[in-house]
Amino acid sequence: MSSEPKDEQKDPAEEPKPSASIEAAYESFRSRKAATGRQSEEQSVEAFGVSFTSFSMIMLAFFVYLNSLAVPDVVRKRTVIGSLSEHFVRADAATPIDGPPSGQQIDIPIPELIQGFPELTFSTKHSMVADAAEDASFDVVRETDRFIITLPGEELFASGDDRLKAEVLPALKRIGELVKQRKLYAEVEGHTDNQPISTRRFPSNWALSIARAVSVLRLFIDIGVTPGHISASGRGEFVPVASNDTLDGRAENRRVVLVISEKDPLGGDNA
Repeated sequence: MSSEPKDEQKDPAEEPKPSASIEAAYESFRSRKAATGRQSEEQSVEAFGVSFTSFSMIMLAFFVYLNSLAVPDVVRKRTVIGSLSEHFVRADAATPIDGPPSGQQIDIPIPELIQGFPELTFSTKHSMVADAAEDASFDVVRETDRFIITLPGEELFASGDDRLKAEVLPALKRIGELVKQRKLYAEVEGHTDNQPISTRRFPSNWALSIARAVSVLRLFIDIGVTPGHISASGRGEFVPVASNDTLDGRAENRRVVLVISEKDPLGGDNA
């Protein structure tokens, strides 16, 4: 009887092994892969730092621009926008620069970052006060450090009286609220025409002009304006802005003037 052939058992020691050159190539590949990973990570950290700095500068410019939009003065808007265009260039026109070594923090001092932007003037910061007066059809002169608001006498008082008319109270209260909120100073000046007056309450135009200024002052104090931030004076008929020879001129001279500013006109403590 013939026997079946048996499978030959191979000695593991006799199996072929990878040559030394293949092992060396494999180790070299692993080393290059690890180095590439570290380099990619360092580049990512560096790119994030540069991107974050650019984003911060763009956000600062954006908020300055938003502030300029709240200002109705077209000239001031153009000033702010022009300043932005001078300090930020188009991306395709920018010159590439070498970044700092990987892991090094970039410190940009805030004063240097915002240097060159136009400083906000009194008229810009407190434009809402002037806007409220103009909304009530009062004449407003916007100066760099103050507002001069003229309130027509006929709209505020009856002839020969110092009591404020009810219909003008909402507009005056709105102005007073803004003065209070922004801790501004207000000078109230009363003016009359040159027509003589002689009553028990007001023996002269001077007395009438003072009483009318005090009426506005009392309203502001009732609203909550700090008493130390407001003053009243009467100028009588002695500071006319028009001729007293005509009805229109005399009507223009009968007025109350509000001078709104950030500084105490008497030179006191601005707290």
